[in-house]
Amino acid sequence: MHSLRLLGLGLVLGTGALTGLGCSDPAGVPPQGGAYFNIGAPLEPPEGSNQCNTPGMMAEIKSGAQGVTAGGIRGLVEDGSDGASVSCSVRRAGKVDENGHSYAKYVINGSMSRGSVSLNILDAEVVEPGGDEAKVTGSVRGKGTGNVSLYTLVTKQMSTADGATCNFNVLSISSGKVWATFECPLMKANAQLNTYCGVAPSSTFAFAYCD
Repeated sequence: MHSLRLLGLGLVLGTGALTGLGCSDPAGVPPQGGAYFNIGAPLEPPEGSNQCNTPGMMAEIKSGAQGVTAGGIRGLVEDGSDGASVSCSVRRAGKVDENGHSYAKYVINGSMSRGSVSLNILDAEVVEPGGDEAKVTGSVRGKGTGNVSLYTLVTKQMSTADGATCNFNVLSISSGKVWATFECPLMKANAQLNTYCGVAPSSTFAFAYCD
C-alpha cells in the first residue's frame, strides 16, 4: 500500500469546521482546500480493459499532521501559501422540491494542489443535506454527481471515464464552502493504455472561502 502524505504549516480547524467559513467572511481571504482520497479497483470496467496496479493507495492534500476526513476538517491548505494552489466556486443554482420541502441546489467547481498531488472537482451538482425529514430511502438530500480528475506521482493523471460519473455525499454546504465525501466507480488512467481505476467512498474534500 502506498501513501502520499503532505506535511506543512499547521492550520487546524475543528470538527464541523465549515461553520463561519465562506464568501461572507472578511474580504481578501484566499481560497482554501483539503482532500483525502483512496484509489481502488474500478467498478464494472470495460470488457478487455486493464485494472490499475495501485488499489488501496492513499493520497492527501493538507497542511499539518491532520487533514480532511468524513469526521472533521483540519489542515486546509491556502492558495499561494507553502506551495499550494486552490481555486473554487460553490454557488447556489436553484432548488429541488421533495416531499413538500424545498432544498437548495449547488454547483461545485474547484481545484487544489500541493506538491505532487492535485484534485479537481468539475461541474458537480449537489443538493444541500437534510434533517430528519430527509432520512428516507431514495432522498435526494445531500446527494449529487459530477466529474473528478486527480494526479499523483504513482497514478499520474486520472479522470472520470467517458459515460461515467462520480457520486457526492454532502456533509455541509453553503455559498462559498463545501465539505463532502465522494466516490468514482470508474476512472480512466490517462497515462496507461486501456486502464481503469476507482476512487473509494471514503474519499473526502473540503473547500472554503470560494467564489
